[in-house]
Formats: sequence, structure tokens, C-alpha cells
Amino acid sequence: MLRVDKVQLIEGVTVYGDDKKKNKFYLLPELPRYRRDENGSPIFKFLKYRMPLDHGEGKKKGGGYVFFDVEFVVPEEKLQKIKDELQTQVNKIYKGRADKTVEIGTITYTKGEASLLLEADGELIEKVKSPGKPSLYGRNVTPFALELSPEGATLFWEALQGQGGVVQVVYDLYYQAALPPVVIRGGFRAEKFYEFYQTIDTEWNAWGEDSYQEEIRENFRSSESLWVKPDWGALTDTKMQTQLRDWAFRTVEDKAESMMIEAIAPVSEEGRKKPSGIEDVTRDISVKKISSFSLYFKENMAIEWFAGPRGSLPNITNLVDNQGNAIKWEDHAKEVDLDDPFFKSMHVDVFVNADFANLPINSIEAQLEYKEGKEHEIKEFRFADAETVGKFSSFIENDKREYSFWYEVNYKNESRTFKSEPEVTDEQVLTLNVGDLGVLSVNIEKGDLNFEQVSSAQVTIQYKDDDNGIEPIEWHVTLDENNDKHKKQKVIFGRQRKPYKYKVKYNMKDGREYESDWSSSRSSELYINDPFSASKSIGLRTIGDFENDIEEINVDLVYKDAANDYWQSHTMALNKDTRFYDWVFPVINEKEGVVEYSGIIRFKGGRSEDIEKTTTTESTITLGVRFEKMLEVKVIPSLVKFTEVALAQVQLRYQDTENGVDEGTDLIFDSSNGKVPQAWSIALKDKDKDKKTYSWQATFHMLDGTVKEVAAQETDALSLILKLPTD
Repeated sequence: MLRVDKVQLIEGVTVYGDDKKKNKFYLLPELPRYRRDENGSPIFKFLKYRMPLDHGEGKKKGGGYVFFDVEFVVPEEKLQKIKDELQTQVNKIYKGRADKTVEIGTITYTKGEASLLLEADGELIEKVKSPGKPSLYGRNVTPFALELSPEGATLFWEALQGQGGVVQVVYDLYYQAALPPVVIRGGFRAEKFYEFYQTIDTEWNAWGEDSYQEEIRENFRSSESLWVKPDWGALTDTKMQTQLRDWAFRTVEDKAESMMIEAIAPVSEEGRKKPSGIEDVTRDISVKKISSFSLYFKENMAIEWFAGPRGSLPNITNLVDNQGNAIKWEDHAKEVDLDDPFFKSMHVDVFVNADFANLPINSIEAQLEYKEGKEHEIKEFRFADAETVGKFSSFIENDKREYSFWYEVNYKNESRTFKSEPEVTDEQVLTLNVGDLGVLSVNIEKGDLNFEQVSSAQVTIQYKDDDNGIEPIEWHVTLDENNDKHKKQKVIFGRQRKPYKYKVKYNMKDGREYESDWSSSRSSELYINDPFSASKSIGLRTIGDFENDIEEINVDLVYKDAANDYWQSHTMALNKDTRFYDWVFPVINEKEGVVEYSGIIRFKGGRSEDIEKTTTTESTITLGVRFEKMLEVKVIPSLVKFTEVALAQVQLRYQDTENGVDEGTDLIFDSSNGKVPQAWSIALKDKDKDKKTYSWQATFHMLDGTVKEVAAQETDALSLILKLPTD
């Protein structure tokens, strides 16, 4: 499999090495180019036309069409030079052994898109047409068609000649690759909290005035965090580290989008009213929602890598054919007067998106038919490879361009064929896609399977589509050290409208067996990784006064997956310097298993308290001593410009002499954390738990060397907005 960190540039072509074989390589061109015919002439046509003078006042005067094919392939003139350079490298590795020659592997593309940086603006370019996707094998051909206004036709007629180039092509390609010897962990956590407290005190006085007192406190909190923690090991290439980090963040972000938490609705106005006939009311409501996950990637795991080749195609007048002759503009462009009835016509390019070499498809026959008024044109095409392009043309009547088509697929070693239902379209580029050609094909290969632990992996694949009369398919294959890949194909004589399902049973060398849940996929490449490719994260969080009360919390954790006879254990000590900890470990199935924990809380002065053994399925465990009430202050630095301030120091102090409380802290903000609020909390010990006044002061160290200060002052605000003092 292609290895992302084994990369070099030869003749402007990116060359990747294989993760196993030192003499196998994969070639990724630098830029797309115009597709060439057998003579080396570009597949390009420009038709500039004008309408008849009597076409009507205010009607379109004319315009133009540009048709061309783009391919993403290593040019033949460079291929041999690259092979020669690689063979020199292989000779040095194997000391000139004759049996070690260069192998050029095929990159397995999983998905891709191709587009132009030209968009329909309604003024110069009226339409841009393309299937939007390259073929993903062979020469990665993508056809394009531009419809131009009269002004656009004139502009592009001049721009597409001479030096330079105005057609800019963008390919976005994804392909299977092996991870280098690194370990990357990632995860996401979202938390929303809502607290509502209400008291109503009503007193009826027969001799004096009645009294009514109501107190409401309402608090919303929301936090989201996304993280990636790479362990680069021996990988020191900073550019590759950046690429892998970006890939990991994209992977985590894609999964996080599907796990966002909905907002918590506050208590309604109706829910805040005093019930009829009730004098005193107390409502204390809290809601907490948490969503989290973690991902774990390690060496040789199959990942989806990305390449984005893009660039401007040189004008065809800058090109030469296979004989070295300059390409002539007049051979590919024509001015047309539509008074000639010939131009009342339609032209359709027909493509087949199928890998004939590796699929049980012998040929595809397609028929296109145009029938309107007196015009009746029928043409049949036969496709035996992906490079063939069918050309259908017909005169048109009544300005109608719709045509009908159907196709029939002939399979290898099958007398039965698949014939599609007739369809009607007006597309000028008709592409018959592989998913519509009646073949289910899956290549099952070893991914990150460690055969030192796994003796074999039994893979079961099922495909069902009863709604469309497809007979159910079930395949069983076994992967081991001697058989690490299988190809399964079945002609289903119908379109593949649904994904297939698969599950894996792992037979371990110690005698244990693990079985995965069913998964689904549409990809023709199925890579089987080891049973521990999933991971689980257990968050340990503490509450309590670690300054004056709690010395340390010792906790023992055991993860148990009884269904798979699998367990993990861990011991952790939490103190004032380590208030939280995330225990991340590999699992067979992140949805299964429970966590048992127990421990002991050690207090200052020698007292201790046992934590009883508890079983939970939650991903967060809270440990410690909960106070009845806390003073929680949040310092918000959003108004501080760290383009002017080097460092901001905030000093907070809380005193309650009657209860022996005198605590303070310093919070430091700079450009690295200047957008993130910091919190400070103190346990309230006064009788009524309402003494919330504290003092604060701030010092700002400016980038120009000066110092600005905010004098000490008292406040009871729970949110402290930090800003520079005015001069």
C-alpha cells in the first residue's frame, strides 16, 4: 500500500513508496492536462457561432461552445525517465540484483471531484457542464463543456490563443494510503449545562400588609473542545507532520459534525408561575448534556489521504503533437453562421465510467435516439474500454433537444445480460457510471492486521436489495499470513442502489475470539484492520477544596468487556496539580463494556474516606467532595488587545475572617490564551452561603515596555470582563 511519508519528486511528478516492497512505487502527476488523441493532438473544440439577422430584435445574437477533455496522468515522455531514476535507486538498495526491477503500482482512488475555476455568471459564461467526477482509474479523464454568450465567445476566442492559459482545473482526489510509524490520538467533547433556582415566599397578614418575595437565579454554560495529540516517534519531517496533523483534524471535525449537542431549553414562563393555592415554592433544576468520542490511529493503518492537483492548462497553441508539429488553432476552432441548417443540431459525448480490465464486464452497448417531427436519428455504440468516447449528433426540430437512451451490459462467462430502462435527458455529456452496470465488486485486503496477535480474520459480506429483485449475496473469506487479500465479484444484473454490510470474526493466537458489529460500505476496496482499531476515553474529574481540605484522591479503574472476554486496568492519583485526567485505551467495540472504579480520598490532617466500588457506562467519572455552595468567578479577556499587551496578570482574593478563609490566586493571560476565559472557585463557608464579595486588581505589561495597572477593588460580579484602563 502507498506510504505517505515515503515521497520524492522526480521530473515534476510526486513519487510515493510502498509500505512493504522497496522496489514498488506510485506516481502522482503534478498538474492535470488536456487529454491527447493517438496523434498527440489535444481533445479540444471551440465553436463560435452567430444567429441569423432575422432571428428577432432583442434575441441572442450568437455565442460559442468550448468542448474539451482533461486527464490526470503521468506523460509518456516523463514515465521512462522516472522509471530509470527509480531503477538506479533500487539497484543501490539490492546491489544490482537482476530480479529486483521497478514496479509501478496503481493508486486506489476512493473518491474525487474535478472542476473549473470558471463559473456561469450569466454574462460571459452561460453554463459550465461536467460530470464533476474523474474516472478514478486509468487516465482520470473528465470532460467539460462551456456555453458562452456573444461577448464571452469573443473574449475566450482571443484568450485561448497565444501564450499563457485561462482554463484553470481543480482536482480533489482521495486515495488509500498507509500511516507512517506514528501514533495519533484525537477526540471531541461538547458539554452544555443549565441551572435554574427559584424561591417564592408569601406571607398573609390579617392586621397589616401582605408580603410577596421572589428570587430567581438562572445559569447557562456551554463548552466544546476538539483535540489531536500526535506522537511522531522517529518521524522528524515537519512538513509531513503538518500534513498528518491537518488530516487528523479533518477526520475529527467530520465526525464531530454529527455529534453536536442541541441547546438546552430554559424553564418556560408557564413553569415559573406560582401554583394556585401554594404560598411558598422552591424550584431547583439542573440539566447537563455531554457528547464525546476519541479516535486512535497507529502505524500501517489504512487511511484516506488527499491530493489537490490544480493549475492552468496551457493554451493549445503552445502545444506540439507526437511528431513535434505545432498545434494549429484553426484545426480546433471554427466560426459558424447558423443560417446554415446544419447547425440546428445537437451533439452528445458518451462516456463509460468502468474499469473493464478488473471487472467481469465484456462490453457495453448503448443506444441513443432523437425523435421529433420529421427528424429521427438512432445510433448505437459499443464500449470495451474506458477510453472510448461515443459521439451522437442529430438535427433538431421545434427547438427540442431531449433524446432517449438505454444501455445493455454483456458480462464475461455469462449468457444473461442487463438492459436498463429507457431514460430521457438533454445532457450533452452522458456518463454511464460503474454503479449502474450490474456488478458488485469488492477487494478485501489486510489493513492494520497484526498477525503476531491474530491468527486469522473471517470476513462476512452481505448484500441485499429485495426491493429491486436482486438475489441476496453472502461471501465468506479468511485473511491470514498466507492469504492477505481476496477479490469477490458477482454480477447482480441490476443497479447497485444500496451499500453492502460486513463484519469480522477475529481468531486470536491465545485462543480468544472477537466479533465486530455489522458495518456498511459502498467502496470497492475493503481494508480489514485489527480488532483494537477503536478506542475509549474515560474522563476523571474532581470536585472539592484541594487547597485546604483534600490532599489526594487515589482511584483504581477496570474496564470489562464480558462479551469479548477483554479487560483493561489503570490506577491514577489526583491532586491539586492534577484535577482531571483522560484515560484512553484501545477496545474492540467502543459501544460495549463497563468501567468499575473504587479508591480512597485522603484529607489533610490524616483523615481518609473510601470510594465504594461502582460500575458505570458513563464516559465521565466525578470524584471528590461536593460543596453545598461555591463562589465561581470567570475572568474574560476578550476586550484585551494582545497586539499591544504582552502579558496581563489578574490577582483575586477572597476573605472570610469569621470562618477562617483567606485565599487568592493569580491568573495569567498572553497571546497564547488571550481568547480563553479562566475560572476561579472558592467554597463558601459562611452560615447563609451568601458572602460573595472578593477583591481584584490587574497589571498589564505592554509590548512597548510600559506597565498599566487597575487598582485593587471589591466586587461580587461572577463574570469579570478584563480591559485596559483608560489614560
